[in-house]
Amino acid sequence: FPVCIFDFKNDYSERSFVQAIGLKVHDVRRYGIPFNPLMPSPNEEGQAQPIEHIFTITGVLKRVFGLGDRQTATLRDAVKGAFEARGITPQKWINVDTLRPPNFDDVIAILEEQKEARNPQAISLLDRIAPLFELGLFPKSDELPVPFEAMLDERLVLSLFALPTDEIKAALAELVIIRLHGVLLRRAQPRKLTRLLVIDEAWRVAAVHQELERV
Repeated sequence: FPVCIFDFKNDYSERSFVQAIGLKVHDVRRYGIPFNPLMPSPNEEGQAQPIEHIFTITGVLKRVFGLGDRQTATLRDAVKGAFEARGITPQKWINVDTLRPPNFDDVIAILEEQKEARNPQAISLLDRIAPLFELGLFPKSDELPVPFEAMLDERLVLSLFALPTDEIKAALAELVIIRLHGVLLRRAQPRKLTRLLVIDEAWRVAAVHQELERV
């Protein structure tokens, strides 16, 4: 079966272990995550409403980084603004195959403009979440050498150990699980074991238990 192991403590990345059972190690600190977290997952008709995904993503960052309501609203408005700057109306249902969403660099650029205008919420928000985005963990485009869907069919260790803070580790793990959930929903549901998902120290992502149950 395909395997995906979330390794927070470097317990599963030792060379002798991964070679013995045929696993690949993806160092998230060095290579980032192979998808744009702002790309929503489509429904059965291949469509998505970006605003729903925006609420999900900003909810993750609010929970992980302990953002206040005003900071969260500022972040949500910045993400919406980044979609609108690309001609995408967040409230509309859109065919995902034709969707070219913004990335987090676009969102940070909007917040930086607000910071320069001395918006206190943007200033405090950037102070909290900047470490997540300054490490270069997110792709600049959707043209990736190894798409996320292809990685799902491998026997893989996602090594999160080298990331500098627990907040960054938890945020990235939750973003991966959200995308994993969206991808698997589009695939056949044979009601039998088709993959193994291992989350070492699962308490770090316990807040996404509903997605885990569905996966």
